[in-house]
Amino acid sequence: MRVLVPVFFLAEMTLVVQIAGSSYAHSESQERETQKESCANFASIPIPRYRLGRQWRTDVKPMPVLFISVKPRDVSRDSVISLGCRIGEEYSSEQSLDLYILDDQHSAKIYSPAHEGNTGKTERSLRAIYEFSREKDYQWIDWRPDPNQASKWIHIDLGKAPVALKR
Repeated sequence: MRVLVPVFFLAEMTLVVQIAGSSYAHSESQERETQKESCANFASIPIPRYRLGRQWRTDVKPMPVLFISVKPRDVSRDSVISLGCRIGEEYSSEQSLDLYILDDQHSAKIYSPAHEGNTGKTERSLRAIYEFSREKDYQWIDWRPDPNQASKWIHIDLGKAPVALKR
């Protein structure tokens, strides 16, 4: 019995290290193709219907963080760019915005950007991340064309942050 306790403990510790390592490895080893676009090129493209899963405002650098869902069939390159740009315009009076686009409503309600508690299904449902920063004067979207290829992302530089609209 005394031998089993340390072995179990070591096995448990190894599992924790592997889980923590996989999250880190995922973010460090992603395949990234980079493209350049402009939101102006997507102004006439209809945005897909979406539902807000949840939102919050960060404390440190106050900005909105949104989690929305679209139907899986609506996750094309052009549709997510159009959607990100349009929501970016709606929030252009903010200093920054983080927008997570998922293809499952339940996942949009529970997705954790830190990957804490996300199931495989939840991770696969993340299809795009849009961000703008007025401080750095940029906007971009990372799009994952295939939910089954977790490490293949396309980074699309969208140029300068959207012009701030007065509210």
